Amino acid sequence: MNDALADVPFRLHVEHRSDGRCVVVASGEADLHAASELDGSIRKCEDEGEVSLVVVDLTGATLLDSTALGVLVAAHGRLAKRGIPLKLVCTNRLIDRVLTITGLDRVFDIYTSSLAALDGQMPSGGQRKEGSAFDGAPSAPGAASES
Repeated sequence: MNDALADVPFRLHVEHRSDGRCVVVASGEADLHAASELDGSIRKCEDEGEVSLVVVDLTGATLLDSTALGVLVAAHGRLAKRGIPLKLVCTNRLIDRVLTITGLDRVFDIYTSSLAALDGQMPSGGQRKEGSAFDGAPSAPGAASES
């Protein structure tokens, strides 16, 4: 068995900042078994007083499955309704590929560090998203559209 593919335990650390910004740092495999913990941590950020920004740092994550993706999409929707941005930090090439294939790279602002996300620098893609496929923005290239 390839050691690089061995199960990596999921861990979360949440940083509630006094200025209303919250960072959820995830490491290991964000899969079906970890999704509820990820969801709970993001919800704690949402419920923590006057939150102005939530950053989910996936730098230490080794896997992001469809269940965890669903948690992020649902959190994005909840937070967007309140005018609170949800930003992702990702440096893992495979996780970045999943975000690209699913079109979620056009939904989330994705950064290469928590500091860049917190400081409001441009996302690693180089441009800000004006909307998302979930709120009426144009869908992925080649996707069917209503006419």
